[in-house]
Amino acid sequence: MPILDEPQCPQCSSTLPLRQLWRVAPTGRDGLVLTGKVGIVCPRCGAKLRILQTRIRIWILAVYAVFGGCIYYIGWMTREAHLILDENVLFVGALAGVGVAQFLLWRYTPQLAQLRLLGNDERVQFPLARTQAEEANAVSGEFEDTGDGEESPEDSKPEWTCPHCREENPASFEICWNCEEARPGLSAASNQRLERP
Repeated sequence: MPILDEPQCPQCSSTLPLRQLWRVAPTGRDGLVLTGKVGIVCPRCGAKLRILQTRIRIWILAVYAVFGGCIYYIGWMTREAHLILDENVLFVGALAGVGVAQFLLWRYTPQLAQLRLLGNDERVQFPLARTQAEEANAVSGEFEDTGDGEESPEDSKPEWTCPHCREENPASFEICWNCEEARPGLSAASNQRLERP
């Protein structure tokens, strides 16, 4: 597997939307590394996967080490070889180098991530599932509006708490928006409908 290919699910080999995950998940101040333990659910097979970012951190360190080495070498050459370089040229060159390095890291960070199946006792957050749940809720809200000012039957149902992660869920959700566990008490037919192909 080439290093800059889109990451694939280890279970079904389908390509995963990691660039979309990087847009919605909380990242550090550099915007490159996701904060906390982050996971994604394969849209094809439903496997829960953990995002591993070790390779991303190594590449960030390597890029900045090479950049620092280049700056050191230019400084050494100006002292030892008595090269006369304009300070403005050095500053613009350094700024351009940082900009190119930052762009390349930003562009290829999701491809550097690695995936593995989630362990049974591991706790991770699924930011992409939350976004999908919010979009689904917004769309269902558009269609549930009766226009007569009355509440829909969905609004009168109580919210439910996921027994797996203890997260509050709207009454209209059949699966938890956070951990994607099925709502307790659903009939067997509903559970079969929730399973992915």
